[in-house]
Amino acid sequence: MARKAKISSKVDYTKIILVCVLLILIGFAVVYIFNITKLSKAMEKYQNGAASYQVVYVYSSQCPHCTQFAPTFDQLSNSQQSDNVQFLKYEYRDADAQKHMKYVDGFPTVLFYSSADSDDAYVFKGKSTGNQPIGALQTNMQQYFTL
Repeated sequence: MARKAKISSKVDYTKIILVCVLLILIGFAVVYIFNITKLSKAMEKYQNGAASYQVVYVYSSQCPHCTQFAPTFDQLSNSQQSDNVQFLKYEYRDADAQKHMKYVDGFPTVLFYSSADSDDAYVFKGKSTGNQPIGALQTNMQQYFTL
């Protein structure tokens, strides 16, 4: 009579858990190294004087809120002049405004970029009208740019 081989149905969960933990740790290490590399490149640009933050105002000439907000943006750009900060103002139909339109879902829109060559923008969501829009923009600039 032929002898049947027994197949063990025991699974060593300890090894599976260790492998999963190891893979997670490797993933965290890769993300950490990527972020450190990205940070060091940004710091290098800053130390070489090449970094320049951008504040971009996108508006519509047909928009009454934009007309009301324009002096606030002009006041901010005049009061925050710096070698590291560049203030730009575009009517949404301008050719130069097109690269910013993916962040615009209404007018007026103020975008903060961490560098002139950055494609990641922080969109200012504060009130565009009212008593203190300039203060809200300045606070956002200080938090985002660490001026």
